[in-house]
Amino acid sequence: MMIVIRTLYKLYFSLLLFVLFSTELLAAPTLTAHLDSPQITQDQVAFLTLTLDDPQQLANSRSSEPDLTPLRELFEVSGQQVMESTNVINNRISRQLTWSYQLAPKQSGQLTIPALSLKIGDTEIKSEPLLLQVLPADKTQAQSLRLEVTVSNDSPYLFEPIHYTMRFYHHGELREMQAVPPGDNVLIKPLTHTNKAYQQVINGENVTVSELVYLVTPLKSGEWELSPAQIIGQKIDQRSGSFGGGGFFSFNTPRPVTIRSDSVSLKVKSPAHQPWLPATKVELTQEWETPIDGELSVGLPIIRTLVLTAKGSGEQALPPLDKLMSEQANLLRVRAPNAEQNWSIPRGENHGVATLKQRFSLTPLQAGTIILPEIKVPWWNVTTDQLEWAIIPEQTLTVIENPAFVLSPAPETVNHAAPVTVQYVQQVAFNLWQYGFLSTALLALFIALVLSRLSLKPKPVKIAMSSTAVSRLDTKWLWQQFAATNDLSQLRRLLQRYICYHWRLPLTHSLSHLTQIIGQDTEAQRNVVHLIQVLDVALYGKERENLDVAQWKHELLSALAHLPVPRPTAGDQAGSPAEVLLLNPAV
Repeated sequence: MMIVIRTLYKLYFSLLLFVLFSTELLAAPTLTAHLDSPQITQDQVAFLTLTLDDPQQLANSRSSEPDLTPLRELFEVSGQQVMESTNVINNRISRQLTWSYQLAPKQSGQLTIPALSLKIGDTEIKSEPLLLQVLPADKTQAQSLRLEVTVSNDSPYLFEPIHYTMRFYHHGELREMQAVPPGDNVLIKPLTHTNKAYQQVINGENVTVSELVYLVTPLKSGEWELSPAQIIGQKIDQRSGSFGGGGFFSFNTPRPVTIRSDSVSLKVKSPAHQPWLPATKVELTQEWETPIDGELSVGLPIIRTLVLTAKGSGEQALPPLDKLMSEQANLLRVRAPNAEQNWSIPRGENHGVATLKQRFSLTPLQAGTIILPEIKVPWWNVTTDQLEWAIIPEQTLTVIENPAFVLSPAPETVNHAAPVTVQYVQQVAFNLWQYGFLSTALLALFIALVLSRLSLKPKPVKIAMSSTAVSRLDTKWLWQQFAATNDLSQLRRLLQRYICYHWRLPLTHSLSHLTQIIGQDTEAQRNVVHLIQVLDVALYGKERENLDVAQWKHELLSALAHLPVPRPTAGDQAGSPAEVLLLNPAV
């Protein structure tokens, strides 16, 4: 009888364990949506979290992301964060993957958070819909938090920079305020020295006005809208949590707030001339390393440096000067290395200055008088609205014979108008002291070679990898990762990881903060910042379907390959931009 009872107990516990484990193994993954509050105002941000309970397939779900397409019609989605957690309770392991987003409503009313889907392999799971009540923004708060934008010229030419001014009116306690200017179809550069904050009395109330100015260069002609600017930050929430309905234990918490401006209509005029160089002033100058007033010798090169300076121009490339140099094949041999281009905003100035510098080596091939023709660079004066020319007048060179150069005789059948071949003959001779020095050097080289052969044990060689080599390695790694996906969110995370590694920064920096640290001192830095803005527009804006992902990745990798490797300063190591406007000055 006891044997039968023991057998039944064993069967019972075996069946119980089978049921428990089979339930755990067959449990389907679930996607749960949650809002931090069912009601907000239109100028506030709601926090949406999506939690995946997937103990068996969590490894496969890490490479997937929820489809947020249904959200973008009613909300602007930003601030994505991903967190993975593991809990062990009573020897049972549970794993969760959580995505969190910030939702800025585009309208007020009763809005529905639709069911969001997530693909895990061949399986698709969906969350339940949620309701969010969006109340109109408080009029008092709308007056206390207001963002106005103006432009210095709403009808500029293509590539003509204009001033874009943001004025933020606010009072009360604000934290971590950040300005977000428009980035679609424009190149933008902050004029940090013009930023200021001052007090103004509006409707009998003392209001702080923070003014920021940017230099904006339009990249598209025609009539179009410059998207609204934004101020993003933290504001003390009027809603409060409490224990027991209020009293001593009540508390307020800061919540993200987004203040938007109106859009600006631009009518960008097409180029009026080709090649197109709009500016307020253009100068073309030259320098000669060898004076050309006297007589020059055949076969001895002279160096001519041309400098083209365009004030009030955008960041577009200046016309190349080597194509403007007339090469006279039978009189001169012209050599020109790559030109040096630079664009910057001089200290204390409100406009950009573009500079192109190129050196030319001119070698006379025969004696006589050589006339260098004038050089003319056309440019469009945006102040007078007319075509002008930057000119260097023609130059006259007097070239004499050089005994050290021998002209090879031309065959009788050769046309005398053909180019003349020049052969340089140099007489080499050594005196007694030079022979002695040469003999000593050869003897020392022989002794060094013998000693190296007699070395008993070779010493290990330490090879230090340069910063350029490191940059090439992580660029190769990034290309491999980029080639494996076209998902914009994943590309954004890969780019953030790469920039933090490349600039020796913690991975906690956001991509928008990294664009401030990168700066726009070089063309590569400006291209990287611009391509980051293009990615954000495609990911969070209305034109996400118009992005050519393959072309964008090609341009980004080309720009990243030319990024300088900085030496972080104390401010950079702390993760703060070099210049920050204080939006809440002490009064």
